[in-house]
Amino acid sequence: MTNFAPSIQEFIMIYQDKIEPYLELIRDLEKVFSEAQTKEILPLSFFSSSIDILNSLKIGVYEIEALQLQMMQEHIKEVEDEIDEEDEINEIKELDEIDELNEVKGINKVNILADTIGRKMIPDFEKSVSLNDRFMVQRDLLKKNDEDK
Repeated sequence: MTNFAPSIQEFIMIYQDKIEPYLELIRDLEKVFSEAQTKEILPLSFFSSSIDILNSLKIGVYEIEALQLQMMQEHIKEVEDEIDEEDEINEIKELDEIDELNEVKGINKVNILADTIGRKMIPDFEKSVSLNDRFMVQRDLLKKNDEDK
């Protein structure tokens, strides 16, 4: 089976286009804080720009999280499909083993009465019943009717 958790390098490669803009926002936030460090009184623009950057970062983190969850769900589905395929293969192997054992023991896979008797099945019932059998059935039926009276 494949490794479930992607490595950090794979994660960065997959999300490179998503991560880079947020790294730029972090650099911008660092500049804003560095500039504020040298001032005695913080301007109102410091607060609004810092909050805007932090909100953008928050949204970005949620987007990256959603992408990773989607990737994990796809991976789970792939693993489940692999497991299902393996289960089907194992079932087929088990059935083949049972067939081999039955052949060794002399057990037929399908035991049909016509095969056992060695005749073809006759589709017309009247043709398959002999004249003598017809008289016996009639006599049995009439005998039961006489007994009922």
